[in-house]
Amino acid sequence: MPLDLPRATPEQLAEAPELAALEVLDCAAHVATRALLAAGPELLDHDFLLEHANITPQLCLGAAVLSALDTLTVAVERYRVHLDQLAALRLRKTENNAF
Repeated sequence: MPLDLPRATPEQLAEAPELAALEVLDCAAHVATRALLAAGPELLDHDFLLEHANITPQLCLGAAVLSALDTLTVAVERYRVHLDQLAALRLRKTENNAF
C-alpha cells in the first residue's frame, strides 16, 4: 500500500480485523521495495541480467525478493477487494432488510 492511501477506519477494522495485518504487509512491501531499488537501481531495468555486466548475487537475490513482493502486493490487493465486496454485500442485505 503506498503510504499516501487512506488507512482502515476503526469501523472497518471491527468488521474485518485482518485489514490491520494487510496494511502492515503492504507498508512493509512498499518500504522493502524502495530500499532494494535504492541499493540496486539497476533492478529497475527490464532485463538487468542481460544488460549489466556486473551482476552480483546481491542483485540476483534482490530481483527475487522484488518479484515476491510484487506477488504479495497483488495478493493483498485482491484480499482487500474481496473484503470490500463482502462489506458491500452486507450493506445491501442490511438495506433490503430495513424495508
